[in-house]
Amino acid sequence: MGVARVLFFTAFARRVLGDLDGARRAYAEVRRLLADGRVTTWLRATMGLGHTELTAGNVDAAAAAFRAAHLRATEVGDQRIVLSSQFALAVAVGRAEGPGRAAPLLLAAAAAALDAGVPDAAVGPATALAAALAALSPGGAGGLELAGVLLGAAGALPPPDGVSLDLGALADPAAVAKGLAESLGPDALASLQAEGERLGLAAALAQARTALDL
Repeated sequence: MGVARVLFFTAFARRVLGDLDGARRAYAEVRRLLADGRVTTWLRATMGLGHTELTAGNVDAAAAAFRAAHLRATEVGDQRIVLSSQFALAVAVGRAEGPGRAAPLLLAAAAAALDAGVPDAAVGPATALAAALAALSPGGAGGLELAGVLLGAAGALPPPDGVSLDLGALADPAAVAKGLAESLGPDALASLQAEGERLGLAAALAQARTALDL
């Protein structure tokens, strides 16, 4: 195993343990070592750096890392990183500018995953979009109901394959569901989620696009 890969796993372990400074240094060194080398590991390190910065609250630095990953992944045709970096960047924008700015970006990320034929990559952004719509509609049932439909549609899709290196950006569907149940009632939420499962995510996203006037 090369030095860069050892450092990559060291960085991940430091993130898990909460040593964000150590993780940041290790990810940065991996990126330096592989600037002209193994693209896959460089991309994963750049995404890891972005999530580390996001966890630390350094939103601008996180967004810069996610943009860099998205640009290079697009150049080399790494579809998974293209989609995951688009989602992560939407989350970073939401942390900085609020759910109103994040919602259309999350919708675009979920739609891109569906269009690419990678439905499991749409689960995260669709769930985060449901959370954003709920945050935008504390007193309006329409947005809350749409959030419930989206949550059901996203939950009907298969979960992402493999091990996620994202420790901070993915929306928690259980937490979103809990908040919606408190606002709408558990029976109403269950009905909305069933409607989302029946409609499918593409149709639910179309409803969200209309609601957001996009």
